[in-house]
Amino acid sequence: MNQQTGIRQFVLSMPILVVGVFVCLLLGSLAGGSVVFSQVADSGFTRLFGVWPAGVVEESHEMSLGYDLKGKDTARKEVSELRQLLSLPAHYGSLVGITGSGQQSVLWYQDSAGVVRNVIIEMEMMEPLRIDPKLTFKREAKVIRD
Repeated sequence: MNQQTGIRQFVLSMPILVVGVFVCLLLGSLAGGSVVFSQVADSGFTRLFGVWPAGVVEESHEMSLGYDLKGKDTARKEVSELRQLLSLPAHYGSLVGITGSGQQSVLWYQDSAGVVRNVIIEMEMMEPLRIDPKLTFKREAKVIRD
């Protein structure tokens, strides 16, 4: 006796499974890219290359702000400032130069092997920055030729 209960069995074929996995990977990479883009867009940067937005940091310190009538430093006062925090891969090395114009700055770094890398920072309006080098792991470099 064969009773039909209205339940269908769903059978995945290999081509449907492959297409489904591909579509999921594609949508996931688009979503991930949009998150990174939205972080850059929300931060006031129009384009970043070589550094990534990491938030805002408040730096404070005490210092003398001027001189008294005798030419000596005035009493120290606490000052603070907000800076956009950018993370830089530490393997880029040491800062060796800065170029740019208008709203674009190019920072030039050289590592211990002599490799020179540039970092591009374009901002809608100039803001104080703090660039923190961060350790990097599983680093690879591939030479790609035409």
